[in-house]
Amino acid sequence: MTKPETQHKETEVYYYQGPLTFDRITIILSEFEKALLGFHIETKRFKRLFSTTVEMLENIQMHGMVYNQKNYPYFRVLYKDGIFTLEAANLMESAHVHSLKEKIDALNNEFPSLRELFKGPLMNNELSIKGGAGLGLYIIRRNILGDISYKIEPYIGGISVFVLKVFL
Repeated sequence: MTKPETQHKETEVYYYQGPLTFDRITIILSEFEKALLGFHIETKRFKRLFSTTVEMLENIQMHGMVYNQKNYPYFRVLYKDGIFTLEAANLMESAHVHSLKEKIDALNNEFPSLRELFKGPLMNNELSIKGGAGLGLYIIRRNILGDISYKIEPYIGGISVFVLKVFL
């Protein structure tokens, strides 16, 4: 993908749809890095884009449902007027959506220092085998411009679509 011709046209920088494994994430990160080459991004911003991408993909891989649905999960990156939009969507058990929503809302409402995070409610939750302490969300929130945006839509039979969108 090349750099957009105008600053006003939204350009899709990267798109992936399909199952995620750690090996697949490695391939996606390599492809994403190549896709960013034409944008001449300063080092600090590149690191934040890359770190946020890693966290978003790993969140899908670790917490998303394994479900035979061709539209999910997906990850895409758009570029417009100097801003990158990273969007990831996956299927979740509806029963787990409220907990995730609370973690994101807490980070959006009062962004803690890392020290506060380790003492506070995000880290005091019980950890599952999959993780779930909220550190990945903290890293995403630290890296982005503004709040973490999300959308939750009922899908079928106790399953919801969870879409996470951030801007850098």
